[in-house]
Amino acid sequence: MLLVLLNIKKREDEFRLLSCFIYQFHTAIGKKSKILK
Repeated sequence: MLLVLLNIKKREDEFRLLSCFIYQFHTAIGKKSKILK
């Protein structure tokens, strides 16, 4: 039971890192497209 909870926590951390990375990626593209316009 404890291992399952730890696995879920680890996945949440990975998901948080991934969504943070995607967010930064999108804002970087947004800034570049504003410069291009």
